Amino acid sequence: MTNKPIISTWIDPFKNIKKTLMKKEKCELPGCEDDIPAWRHGNATTCCDEHGELLKKARDAAYYQKVRNTALPIIKLREYFNDLANKFGFEVPIDLNYVSPLKIDWSIKTGSFYKDGAMGIALGDIGYMLYQPHFIKIFKL
Repeated sequence: MTNKPIISTWIDPFKNIKKTLMKKEKCELPGCEDDIPAWRHGNATTCCDEHGELLKKARDAAYYQKVRNTALPIIKLREYFNDLANKFGFEVPIDLNYVSPLKIDWSIKTGSFYKDGAMGIALGDIGYMLYQPHFIKIFKL
């Protein structure tokens, strides 16, 4: 049986407005097929408070994983540039031949910054600027 909501409609006698209440029949927690008791509030999607907390933890874990997966490429790219800066130095022209093997995704950025009248790409607290012919400078922001 699917978990289709029960829709009930009534007229509020105080406001003379037609209201609709949607109440689900079954608990939304995976693995639980219990009915939602009538005494639970109208927005309840689980059969008990414990299942509500478990469902909330599962949603929070999924959200954390989504945020982590979004931030991970930025963190890795920042680490690459930080390693390059530790090897060659900050604000020193670095030949792009040393950078290319790292397979950097040049489209990733967290913002932009201005240094000496030129705009650069920011990655957290590190930024970089591309120069002609084929040089890059890394800055500590």
